[in-house]
Amino acid sequence: MKILIAPNAFKGSLSSPEICQLLKDGILKSSPHGEIEMVPLGDGGDGTLEVLVNLWGGTFETQTVRDPLDRPVEAPIGFDLNRKRAVIEMARASGLALLAEDEKNPLLASSFGTGQLLRTAMESGVQEIFLGIGGSATNDGGAGMGAALGFDHTNGHGESLIPRGGNLDAIEQIIPPEFQNWPRVTVLCDVTNPLCGDNGASAVYGP
Repeated sequence: MKILIAPNAFKGSLSSPEICQLLKDGILKSSPHGEIEMVPLGDGGDGTLEVLVNLWGGTFETQTVRDPLDRPVEAPIGFDLNRKRAVIEMARASGLALLAEDEKNPLLASSFGTGQLLRTAMESGVQEIFLGIGGSATNDGGAGMGAALGFDHTNGHGESLIPRGGNLDAIEQIIPPEFQNWPRVTVLCDVTNPLCGDNGASAVYGP
């Protein structure tokens, strides 16, 4: 019998490779001669980083960045073997799992730390970045990432801001950086919700 095991991660519990191995062990106990293929999956959320790096036979590098509330946090970047592609999970730098229940405030949270990871990947010379956006604690529309990448967000007085969900309405101008050699960025997610509206990400997934 040929059996394909292709699970996603169990949120807050097991990674998809761990689930694959557990299922394989269980199946082999009852069908020891089964031909089993394990294909761990990721949907842009927890575990996507490990799935792609394992698929590529790549490596991880860890960097100290800002968490959603500007505290230092260690977050990984995954690279393929030739360092032409990178994968980043937004949840590792800007995720809900980094905050206590009483800290979950989308008006204060920023995606700046994810932008720091993107900047590191870009400066390493990769040609393509895969960005998983599941599990984010932020609602700043990616403006915090932009600030980390050199985009200057200014208010009506010309003062620079660190964008957060609660001060987006104060932004009057966004000045792009001089850097122009942007790699291709592919955003990984499994939903199509817009930011606003009754079915928007803010209402459905907001902290």
